[in-house]
Amino acid sequence: KLSATNTVTSDTHVVNGQTVSLSVIQFASGAAVQRGSTNLPVGTATLDLTLSTIDLSRSFVVLYSRLNSTGPADDQERLVTPELVNTTTLRLTRGVSTQATDVEWQVVQLDGASVQAGTANLGAGTATTSVALTGFAQNNSFAFSYARGDAAVLGRDNSYYFQSEATGASTLDLTRAQTSGTLDVSYFLVSMSDGTTVQHGTVSAGTAYTNAPALTDTITSVDTTRSVAFHTLQVEEPGNATSASDQDSALFRTVLQSATAVEFERGSAESPRTATLQWQVVEFQN
Repeated sequence: KLSATNTVTSDTHVVNGQTVSLSVIQFASGAAVQRGSTNLPVGTATLDLTLSTIDLSRSFVVLYSRLNSTGPADDQERLVTPELVNTTTLRLTRGVSTQATDVEWQVVQLDGASVQAGTANLGAGTATTSVALTGFAQNNSFAFSYARGDAAVLGRDNSYYFQSEATGASTLDLTRAQTSGTLDVSYFLVSMSDGTTVQHGTVSAGTAYTNAPALTDTITSVDTTRSVAFHTLQVEEPGNATSASDQDSALFRTVLQSATAVEFERGSAESPRTATLQWQVVEFQN
């Protein structure tokens, strides 16, 4: 979170070493950001937060959450979906609420943006669904998607991590590797009309991938001072569809290795999983 004009603070409930990749994006003009830190206490599944008035057609949410638990089966407690339910309300919702969860959120409004927002569902036993959208151009559109899971998810990483991919000119595809429990998804597809460009791609990491050699993908040259990379993913532990073990092999950070390459770094391969990452590189014009 941006805790001061010159400070980014990364918070965790665990004291072991972690490597964090971050990007701070500052716009010359045409951007308005509201942000906050919120706690969802035990027993609270839905919380409405009051905002200064926004334009829903130009606004989207960036959100992160953390849980004070070492139980691998507790992950669904921290899965939170944001929705902009009206011009002054951000709604945070989770499927299970037996533990407290901390949420860092930002509501971003951009001139030159056109945002399609909504919800979708991956029911128990369902691995993929497609959301029909109004036509958009892939080369200037990027997506943020979030999921909350019910108790039947049981902390299984391969059931709650999911890929979100804007395909064709009118579809957002959501895909997970396994299908324990129900996922409810909120999404924001942001299309820019100010010259911002977006590149998309897919890479796969094997069970043994530990960053050497680095997993990379080639991109058309970008100005790294105006660009940011991020990803969604699905993970699979071969031969163990119901694994709820530690997330180490499912956690990647995405960085711009150079003007023409994006790199994906895995935390560790403690619980080996294959992973398929859907990446986006956004080069902002402003």
